Amino acid sequence: MPTQRVLVAVMERHFDATVTAMRAAGMTNIREYEELGVVAGEIVNPDALVGIPGVMGVESARPMPAPRTVRRSDGGR
Repeated sequence: MPTQRVLVAVMERHFDATVTAMRAAGMTNIREYEELGVVAGEIVNPDALVGIPGVMGVESARPMPAPRTVRRSDGGR
């Protein structure tokens, strides 16, 4: 099965224990942003993260589409 990139919101006081539990649940390529309370990584089944104590939310980390360029009718003047 392919992995999915996810962002996980984590409670500050449970950060280290929660990251350890996410590794045990199969999350890989983990990047920790403790100052923001966010962990990014890849996992086959994101639903496996939902029941972990300290996890407040799990979202797909799909890349944002590039902004469209809109030409002004006055030529940008």
